[in-house]
Amino acid sequence: MQLDLVIFDLDGTIVRYDGLFQSSWMGLGQALGLEKEWKELTDYYLPRKEIYSEWFTKQVATLRGLEVQPALDKILPPPYALGFMQFNDYLQERGIRRGIVSSGLSLVADYVKGQAGMEVALASELEIEEGFFTGYGLEHVHLHEKGRVVSEVIARLGVNPCRVAYFGDSEHDVPAWNAVSWPFGINLNKESLKDEVAEHFVDFEEALVFFRRQLV
Repeated sequence: MQLDLVIFDLDGTIVRYDGLFQSSWMGLGQALGLEKEWKELTDYYLPRKEIYSEWFTKQVATLRGLEVQPALDKILPPPYALGFMQFNDYLQERGIRRGIVSSGLSLVADYVKGQAGMEVALASELEIEEGFFTGYGLEHVHLHEKGRVVSEVIARLGVNPCRVAYFGDSEHDVPAWNAVSWPFGINLNKESLKDEVAEHFVDFEEALVFFRRQLV
């Protein structure tokens, strides 16, 4: 196995907050007392793929006027998946580029990018002015269009798609897995997803053992 680039999903893959999908969104919701309201929005919009952007807009609007720093104090540093930083360090030592493509929060993705020395992080951006959320944001990665974004990142970085891996944990990562030659599952939330990936792991400690054996 030869790799030049490894792209990671964020929620449930790199980080594991409490709540649905172990997501950074739910981590923020809990920190701000919005968990119940956000769960109701999730229950309504998650099955309705065609109006995902409406879900994003409504959820972000609930943040208007709330202070940012107290929330950051609760959600950062994030609860990393077991072995992630060691796995990232191994890839870095091998000269393999790394990045994040996620519909999770850029507040967390950018933090991870900085801590891990990654090259790119694309995630949902929340607008902040003078230390407060404005209630607006930018949906950089549509939940159901990760494959398109992953392909765009590969092209932008000038990497051979045959030498790219993607790590994800849920059915929302299937398009991204299909966009690369080396699809890997981590902490899969459905047994059936094992058929979608080349290999699957409980955590990054397991992944590191595999990579040390297989990486050329």
